[in-house]
Amino acid sequence: MSKYTANIHLEDENNTTTQIYNHVKENSLVFDVGCASGYFDEVLVKEKKCTVIGLEIDEKDAKKAENFCKFVLRDDIESLSWEEKLKAYKFDHIIFADVLEHLKDPAKTLSRLNKYLKPDGTVLVSIPNIAHVSIRLELLGGNFQREKTGILDDTHLQYFTKNSFIATASEAGYQARKIAAYSFDFPEKWVKEYLEDLGFQATTKALKLLSSPEAVANQYFFELIPTGKARKAVTTEDKPIYNVRKFLVSVEEDHKKFKEIHEREIQKLRELNITLIRENNELKIKLESAERKLTVKIKNTLTRLVKGNNGK
Repeated sequence: MSKYTANIHLEDENNTTTQIYNHVKENSLVFDVGCASGYFDEVLVKEKKCTVIGLEIDEKDAKKAENFCKFVLRDDIESLSWEEKLKAYKFDHIIFADVLEHLKDPAKTLSRLNKYLKPDGTVLVSIPNIAHVSIRLELLGGNFQREKTGILDDTHLQYFTKNSFIATASEAGYQARKIAAYSFDFPEKWVKEYLEDLGFQATTKALKLLSSPEAVANQYFFELIPTGKARKAVTTEDKPIYNVRKFLVSVEEDHKKFKEIHEREIQKLRELNITLIRENNELKIKLESAERKLTVKIKNTLTRLVKGNNGK
């Protein structure tokens, strides 16, 4: 089984899987390239009543995906062997969810699939962004460490920025109608400290560049349509979501509120302590007064008793 699987959180708008889902029409015919175990296809079938045909190179994942797909092609998308099996199909959507970066020639593959789209069909793509701030800072430090998953996944053959992917799509005969990003920003304080540790001056311009939409985009989503006068696209692009900074601001605000509440409670305790000390002193005075009166009363009683006995 492959290492690629995920939990679907459709309520999270800062997520390329959600973006793909939102751009799939109900009751549509979908070709999911690199469908893995079919975890996303299951959602499309159950929630949007789609019919999905999958393609997956991993045998075990392909077998799992068959539970949700009409059928699964156990093949390599860059081979020619699957084309005959799809010659009767025209798709509403072709999905490449974190797949194109694994291919030898993404433009050629996209170009070949153009003929399988319906006239109003779309190609829905998600890709990692090699220009993310984390990679920029690592390169400044002289590092480029491959990883098991993520932007530097050790099975990636291609690395894209937003503009380089737009160029690849254009080469393949497509234009971007919608662009969105899964954002993961770094707080300015962290970036500044990292730069200064490397010996660089954290200028306003540098900090702005490393906080730009292209720098905080961890992944991109693209809705592609074939290039042509009949389908001229006006590209729309969502603004980035600075989640980490918002989170840290909320933490600071919560800390401030907690500190204010804490200080108010401390003040209440101080006031209560003063009240208790005052009441304790007042009670002590009353007890001492009562004790003196009782002592005088006992003495007077004893004096009367002694005088009475002497009279006898």
